[in-house]
Amino acid sequence: MINAIRRAYSNYSTLQGRATRSDYWWFLLYQWLVYIFLVSVCVFASDFFKSEYFFIPLILFVLLNVIPNFTILVRRLHDSSKSGCWLLLFLLPVPCFLVILIFTLLPSDGDNRYGADPHNIRNFNEI
Repeated sequence: MINAIRRAYSNYSTLQGRATRSDYWWFLLYQWLVYIFLVSVCVFASDFFKSEYFFIPLILFVLLNVIPNFTILVRRLHDSSKSGCWLLLFLLPVPCFLVILIFTLLPSDGDNRYGADPHNIRNFNEI
């Protein structure tokens, strides 16, 4: 999990290449765990101290992770041989979310136009 998080943040501005299914889902799990923790702490602190300023760490976490979330999702789509343009479906109603979810669940497609199969690279931890 730590390597997946490290790869996601080190490639935060990279739309080229691919992200494996495990990299994507580990990063998503990490983000949800941090989000749940921050929400819990912020709600408790704001109730206890009667101040909304305790939500600033939560807002910062969400804002700082917009770009890494977007780029790892594009690279995950590349891994299943889909273009990042499929993310435009998010502009449509909710059922289109299911299409993106299915694409993130698809297995790697071997070597494709977006790069070599990440499972066959020798030094996987250095990606």
